[in-house]
Amino acid sequence: MKKWSTIVFCCLIVLCNEVLAQEMICKGHCSHHISAEQLMYSFRDEANSRALTGDYDVKYHRLEWQVDPSLLYINGTVTTYFEAKKDDFTDLFFDFSDSLDIISVSYHGAPVAASQPGDNFLEINLPAAINTGDLDSVTIVYEGRPNSGGLGNFKVGVHGPTGEPVLWTLSQPYGSREWWPCKQNLNDKIDSIDVIVTTPSLYSTGSNGLLIRDEIIGANRIMHWRHRYKIPAYLIAIAVAEYTTYYHTVDLPSGDTVMVMNMIYEEKLTPWLERTQVTEDYLVYYSELFGPYPFHKEKYGHVNFSWGGGMEHQTMSFMGGASKVLIAHELVHHWFGNKVTCGSWHDLWLNEGFATYLTELTIEKFESEEDWQTHKENYNTSVTSLGNGSVYIPDTTNVGRMFNFRLTYQKGSILLRMLRWKIGDEAFFQGMYNYVNDPALSFGYALSEDYIAHMEAASGEDLTEFFDDWLYGEGYPAYTADAFQDGGELRVYLYQGTSHPSVDFYEMPVPLYCAGDGQDTTYRLDHTFTGQYYELEVPFKIDSIAIDPTYYLLSGNNQVNFNQKVNFIELYPNPTTDIINLNSSDMVTEVLIYTVDGRLVYNSNEEFISKTISMENFAVGAYLVKVTSQAREEVFRVVKQ
Repeated sequence: MKKWSTIVFCCLIVLCNEVLAQEMICKGHCSHHISAEQLMYSFRDEANSRALTGDYDVKYHRLEWQVDPSLLYINGTVTTYFEAKKDDFTDLFFDFSDSLDIISVSYHGAPVAASQPGDNFLEINLPAAINTGDLDSVTIVYEGRPNSGGLGNFKVGVHGPTGEPVLWTLSQPYGSREWWPCKQNLNDKIDSIDVIVTTPSLYSTGSNGLLIRDEIIGANRIMHWRHRYKIPAYLIAIAVAEYTTYYHTVDLPSGDTVMVMNMIYEEKLTPWLERTQVTEDYLVYYSELFGPYPFHKEKYGHVNFSWGGGMEHQTMSFMGGASKVLIAHELVHHWFGNKVTCGSWHDLWLNEGFATYLTELTIEKFESEEDWQTHKENYNTSVTSLGNGSVYIPDTTNVGRMFNFRLTYQKGSILLRMLRWKIGDEAFFQGMYNYVNDPALSFGYALSEDYIAHMEAASGEDLTEFFDDWLYGEGYPAYTADAFQDGGELRVYLYQGTSHPSVDFYEMPVPLYCAGDGQDTTYRLDHTFTGQYYELEVPFKIDSIAIDPTYYLLSGNNQVNFNQKVNFIELYPNPTTDIINLNSSDMVTEVLIYTVDGRLVYNSNEEFISKTISMENFAVGAYLVKVTSQAREEVFRVVKQ
């Protein structure tokens, strides 16, 4: 299946200090990589960009750049074909850094008025109005020293023992405008691009799509890459260095073949030749789960760059290292992140949480059971190390928060793990397949609502509460089980507390593991209120009980009290229409019922073990029921319908 070619062109080097311990699938998105400017990117500026660039569609870019990896400088010529989305269209705006200088702007071969009015925009005034559906073009010539802050944007550096030059770009989320005039918001994918890079002849360039020209003319080398799939601006990238290049091909389950291209620093060639062989297995596996590799008509590839992590630039991932985890993460992004891209940075988990969980699937598939369990345990420990934080990103002005590894990556990943547990494998994988292959979303943008709709359709379940709790809510639950075995029956009382007030209760099926006499079993407890009581049949004498020891759920500080005296108070049904039943393991001495605003509407000091209380004359709404027994006190939130 794998066909290795000979090593093809040039040699060597780029980028600094690859530390394998930094091969983080969070792409190194830690605060020390992010400039103060990017940490608080202007939301007003982003909103303006959407407003100013929303009245046209980009159809094509011809991107011609002249760069030298030893210099932080760019000379560029960008030709853009666009289609008007309104009549009387005259003012064309691009996102473009104020630090770069415009040399000329031409329209139909003639100069045209253009200005940089501030706020990192370029305004071009067309000499005549065009109307809805009209296709037109402009050519912008510019130069300057790009801003190299943020997560990278446009960087030069060195690599290897002798400090060879390297240049690379990384534009996610707001960096495209720092080195070329573009439309960088998540509201328009470019239909097609050509990337033509001129460098000193010593260097080679990696970029998106297929290499259709590689020519040395005098002291320069020109490499022309062509990409014919839709692409957002932030996934367009170049890397320039003395690279050694090798190829192989992979046969996909669909019958398609994809070329895998690797552009590697010479000093890293030997380990990379071995490590990148897993790419074939991963390409086949993901294609089986989610459909053929989306860009198989062109290529998949890796190119070295001087960052601690990786970036899923379309058809060619930029890689600081070659760990299995990093290779898997950036490859699976080509389905979840590139084929279907988050339509808002608020929903970045649709890219990063998905790639992180699907990397976990890869560990489950190809590595040992011990590795898989350790991975899950480490993620749960990390996320529960703090009691706050949502997967949804409320503030997209804070790039550090956007790429928070604990929340966007790890908690987003565990959300999908829990959803799989909740709805089952068949519905989960069918929903994932349907989502990434939806014609309305494929090679376009999606929001969380789109994904939720697909998972509800596949499962037949209303998942509103699940996503309200786990996507938008903060924190996690902590479970306590009081359990007592009486012959072949296990009696369990399951309680839940939460780490953050944004979620008062997580309705989830809870795994309860029991073992003894050389046997074990896991019960799935449908947990709908705290203090819920269960009677379970057990065919063996139990020696030990654990709540979710294999990490189906995100939870922390769980406790089991086994074969101690079980003191419980049970209230049901909830919600109710007319009555509530109270059962207790010991004598109840007082029952108080309050409205949610604190008004006492029921008061009883009658002693009982079991009692039915009428709520027939109570108004519809929520109530707090405080039950005091000789052994404990519980407060229940009851809804009358």
